[in-house]
Amino acid sequence: MNGSINIIWHDLSNTNPFYLTWKCRDLLSKQKDDYDIFMYIEDDILVSDRTIQYWLKYNEDLINMNYNLGFVRIEVDDKKDEYITDIFGFNGKIDKIIKINEIDYAINDKNPYCAFWIYNKKEFNRFVNSKYYDINNIPGYQIRERSAIGLHGAPPHGNAKYWYDLTLIPIVNNRLIEDCKIYHLPNNYVGDQDPHCATIKFNECIKETVFTPMNI
Repeated sequence: MNGSINIIWHDLSNTNPFYLTWKCRDLLSKQKDDYDIFMYIEDDILVSDRTIQYWLKYNEDLINMNYNLGFVRIEVDDKKDEYITDIFGFNGKIDKIIKINEIDYAINDKNPYCAFWIYNKKEFNRFVNSKYYDINNIPGYQIRERSAIGLHGAPPHGNAKYWYDLTLIPIVNNRLIEDCKIYHLPNNYVGDQDPHCATIKFNECIKETVFTPMNI
């Protein structure tokens, strides 16, 4: 009763349908001063209220220091075990931490991609006014992933950056904070024996004995 929904149609019959993810950019740029929060989310991603509250709690302090608050995309297997889809492989586990204002953060310099981004009005306006709002200028990603990576891209997987200095996720009881999870609902990566996706359990993604501590 307190809003309305507009359905916008895009004709992609003569182009790659993956470009559908690019189509929202013009509308969002026109709305850049109309809302407090802007989010990119795909139709098969679940972002819970607790995850939004997590972003509200930590985002401002980190972004003021040019750090990105990180999220991890999760899939769940038949045994209800949770795997991170985008941090994977034998060397994929997180092995660096940084302490900021007495809070320990894991540094995700492995792969910050999570098919999701969220910005406040100030940061979104910076985004719109930057060259990276033109998706053609997003380096190192495929068609769909270019729109989903936003400003926190680090192609290839942590070896370069073009906006934020680091992607950080708070640590609670030697594990990533539970609230950083977003869920990839199809669960089509986990269990398919692909060594490039969903091979590390959420609760086991931090190397316990090889931390490189950093302080600020």
